[in-house]
Amino acid sequence: MSLLQELKIIQEVIDETKVKIPHFEMMLVITGLKIVGLSHINQMIEHIQIGKKAYPNLIAGFDMVNEEDFTDGISTYMPQILAA
Repeated sequence: MSLLQELKIIQEVIDETKVKIPHFEMMLVITGLKIVGLSHINQMIEHIQIGKKAYPNLIAGFDMVNEEDFTDGISTYMPQILAA
């Protein structure tokens, strides 16, 4: 299933829920696994950009996951984040 198909399903569920509970709100925080490496982080940043274009109110942010003591620090990925 593609990213956009997944986001479409999530948005449909949110829209259906809002019919029953009008004040319901939900946004996603996309995660990237630093332990997988820079290519994975770049892919997740690209997914955020694609997702935000199609569903601008669905994605709230980005979180890099993994233990800081054995993976590169977040500062290692700042060029990719700032370029996004």
